[in-house]
Amino acid sequence: MLRPGGLVVPIEADLSALGWLPETPFAVQVKSWLVEAFAKAGMSMLGPRLWAILQRAGLRPLGMIGVQPHFGPGDPVGIAVAVANVRAAVPLIVGTGVATAEEIGIGTFV
Repeated sequence: MLRPGGLVVPIEADLSALGWLPETPFAVQVKSWLVEAFAKAGMSMLGPRLWAILQRAGLRPLGMIGVQPHFGPGDPVGIAVAVANVRAAVPLIVGTGVATAEEIGIGTFV
């Protein structure tokens, strides 16, 4: 449904690049749950392969950029982002057997 000369701007989160410095046990656990659950569900990260996927779809990429937000230790925005991602992925994390709802303990998150 794209008109001639139209612009396609795909956005793909690559959770395998997720990281915090310094690492904390919470950060390591969040990344582990998310990456493993998506992999087990057959939804591997497209980020590094996006260019080739677009070409196979008949599109002509004009460029690509990766963006990685960074947060300081204890930054409430960074913590909120991590919590929101886990909260949204709880059904996937539990459904793939990566962790139980009790192990995640989403009710104890900030």
